[in-house]
Amino acid sequence: MRASSLLHPPLIRSPVRLFRNWCRVTSMERLTKSQHFPPEAIADLSKSSASGFMKLVETLEKREFALVLGAGVSNSAGLPAWTTLLYKICSAFFYHWEWELQHGQTSTHKPPQNLSIAFANEIFWSKDSVRKAEAFITGDPLLVAQQIKNCIRPADWKWLLRRALYDIDDLVQHDGSPSELIKMISSLCAIKAGRIRAVISYNYDDLLELCLKADRVPYKPIYAKPIRNTAALPIFHPHGYLPIHGGPAESTFVLSEDDYVQNASQPFSWSNLVQLETFAQYPCIFIGASMKDTALRRLLRLSRTTHAQAHFAFLPASEPMTQQSEMFDALFDHDLKTLGVYDVRYRVSEAPKDRHERLLKLIELAITCSCDRKKIWDIRKA
Repeated sequence: MRASSLLHPPLIRSPVRLFRNWCRVTSMERLTKSQHFPPEAIADLSKSSASGFMKLVETLEKREFALVLGAGVSNSAGLPAWTTLLYKICSAFFYHWEWELQHGQTSTHKPPQNLSIAFANEIFWSKDSVRKAEAFITGDPLLVAQQIKNCIRPADWKWLLRRALYDIDDLVQHDGSPSELIKMISSLCAIKAGRIRAVISYNYDDLLELCLKADRVPYKPIYAKPIRNTAALPIFHPHGYLPIHGGPAESTFVLSEDDYVQNASQPFSWSNLVQLETFAQYPCIFIGASMKDTALRRLLRLSRTTHAQAHFAFLPASEPMTQQSEMFDALFDHDLKTLGVYDVRYRVSEAPKDRHERLLKLIELAITCSCDRKKIWDIRKA
């Protein structure tokens, strides 16, 4: 199979559909690229970030591109980050073990192999039970997750993952509501529908898909094997796909220790090929990704051996801003450039609900405006 066949062909849209899409957009989206954003709009960005942002704006205006979404996107909607997800999986398993001990169904020498959802209805957990569960996972949660996966049935592993991903607590499940960040990403997909060639999401959830559906943006989640010639926006889930309601039986998940080893040992798997092709063919915009994952960095480095694309990563500035933290950020960002990634660092708000408010405004600027490089640099030098 040719790698180029993994991504969809240029979208062909009828004038009627284009007009209907235009009628649906908000007043913010009706702004045109003829409007330059004022220089003060990025006055808080460092020289490196301002340069990267202006290059990003020009890319959005002229080039086809791809989006790459990390755990921070789903976390903005209240879903757990990777470490928290592992912690919750381990906790749920050991809570279950403790529940079986209390009901005389097992012993301390025999880990449960068939999980029952009955224990999920047990609301009360003693402090001693919680303490025991937490004690098991104070070490390496990735290793403990692998040990649990080796112990139970595949269906139970999927059930544990679902509960850890979507259950806010023992009584409340996530309702699928998107965050403002996910809404903004959906707007970007709607406005730039003809230029976004692919979305790569390292998240298991379908919150973006639900938002795209509400915005009437055609999409196709791809999680097991590449689909040729889809007219919809392909959303690749290389680490697995677990929608909030139901889910495909054939989806596999990259989460435990063995999963990462197997993924690294199969360089020509469909998921690795899709990422390599995307990184090599299109400028990519990374949102919610820490850019520290060794597998991601390896693929970015490999992609540059064929085509050296310019990529962009929105990253939160270190807090508090000290001389030392600025030095750490500068070293990290300099290293990113060896991978072809330009940093756009933004200040994080102190308010928990508005932590990424500045990121939203930067994405809005990138969607709706163009930039006058000379004017901006002249003012910054003054």
